Amino acid sequence: MSGIFVPNKDFDLKADSIEIKGIEDFIDETMKNNNYELPMNPEMDFLLIHYSLLERAYENEKEKEQVNGVRKKEWVHNKLKNLSKKLNIVVTSGRGNIQGCQIMFGL
Repeated sequence: MSGIFVPNKDFDLKADSIEIKGIEDFIDETMKNNNYELPMNPEMDFLLIHYSLLERAYENEKEKEQVNGVRKKEWVHNKLKNLSKKLNIVVTSGRGNIQGCQIMFGL
């Protein structure tokens, strides 16, 4: 077993619009029920997430008027901070350094 978990086809990673709740639900479900039938360990396991998923989730929330004037960078920062309370987070973008995301969150 590789220990790599990818959302099933119901969660379209290529979609223009992504629900942040879908990302959060996937993380919660994977942490509880994974291939090892053991809960994930926040001290050892980590989540690798592509920055564009968070950008598209922000745009989706913005369209639904759920961001209340919060800028994208700040919204993403807050989401990462909340997610990092559950698990170590690694953000990748393929763009080099992501401005505003160089902060390390501790558990």
